[in-house]
Amino acid sequence: MILRGASVKDSVAANWLGKIAPVCRQGEVVTLIARVSSLKPLCDGLVVTNVRVMAALVQDLSKRGPKVALDLGDVARIVVAARASGEFLVLTDRAGQEHSFGRFAHDSDIDLVRRHLGAMAPWAHLVVETPAQTPTGPPTETTVRSFLGTVTTTTGFGSGPEAAFNGRESPTQPSPPRVSAASAEEPAVPPEGFVAYGSQPPPDLRPRFDGSRPPKPGDPVPADCVWATRKHPGPMPGRATFGNFAKRMRVMGDPTARTEAEIVAALGRPQSRSVIGADGSYLLQWQHTSNWSYNSHFALQFDQYGVCAGITHQWQSL
Repeated sequence: MILRGASVKDSVAANWLGKIAPVCRQGEVVTLIARVSSLKPLCDGLVVTNVRVMAALVQDLSKRGPKVALDLGDVARIVVAARASGEFLVLTDRAGQEHSFGRFAHDSDIDLVRRHLGAMAPWAHLVVETPAQTPTGPPTETTVRSFLGTVTTTTGFGSGPEAAFNGRESPTQPSPPRVSAASAEEPAVPPEGFVAYGSQPPPDLRPRFDGSRPPKPGDPVPADCVWATRKHPGPMPGRATFGNFAKRMRVMGDPTARTEAEIVAALGRPQSRSVIGADGSYLLQWQHTSNWSYNSHFALQFDQYGVCAGITHQWQSL
């Protein structure tokens, strides 16, 4: 079931889902869509999946991708920020960087998105800012200080509003220190080597590198990925539609730093798959045996991201 904001009609939802589908990763499922408003960057839609949160100009999403995106596993703080123009969704990552996903288009969407993100990322700290109330009537010291964000009750000398706003505070009722509501809710910083109770996401929701697409020059890659030391070799030199595994391997060339999808497209589906490392690295094997034709066996190792680390075994009959 996909949750929808108040202003997302059936026809709009169908159109949006068609635009979102091409940018979804393998296994990624949309769980919420809602309208937002943002000029820098230009966004009109908020998309929450089981993997990440995105804000985008939805009609251009399939071509240009999301304007703002943050993996759920990297969310440390969820803030509904009150501004003069309305309420904004601001997510803070574990490095302390803030990501603004735009202003809510409908008041009822605030609670919907807040509750949904709280359920999807229960380890994140939730802060809901209350907009300051505009003072009405004659100005008094009490209303001025409330508008500035403090809660102070003072008694002036004399009577009436004019006497209360005489620039002096009662010597018997000192003003309390300024403490914002957001800072009062901040959790205590745990000692070094410890984390806050229930603050870490499950391992399957931690940010994961997508190794199904070769990176572009300058893109960051994990230090334990094959692409950290070997560059992707580029487009396939060719493909043998017919022939044995040995011929297909010769056409493909060195498979190191190629993706699993590229290699499977060249060799066909492997006969076996086995995990060989605690980090998730695995081995794919292609084998053919026959009494009347060639025999061959090839084993290729892949890192946990699905990038080939090289050939571990190859054999073929004469």
